Amino acid sequence: MTKVHPKNAERYTPWGPNVVDLLERMYRELGTWRDVSWKGEIRMKALRGLRHGTHANLKKKRTTVSMTVLDRMIQGCGVGSLSEFEWFTPDELIERGLWEPFEKEGEGET
Repeated sequence: MTKVHPKNAERYTPWGPNVVDLLERMYRELGTWRDVSWKGEIRMKALRGLRHGTHANLKKKRTTVSMTVLDRMIQGCGVGSLSEFEWFTPDELIERGLWEPFEKEGEGET
């Protein structure tokens, strides 16, 4: 039986300068971070985490951004394109060392 990552249906791009650049372009176009948050349909706290490379609630380093989040922000703000980014599956992210391998609860216990 193969393991299926719980987020297998989603695609992700590594967090980095290209994501920050997109956010800065949204800011320049709309004028305030509040407007980016409102039009991008993302909470200010989550947007701040995206800008600084941290998870909003966990305060740990962000390694990726989901296609769903960026698509919603791009469509809402009218700035950027998903084609600017390279997209990966969870398994590919694990292979690249960006994510830890997934282990279902109870696996590995004897």
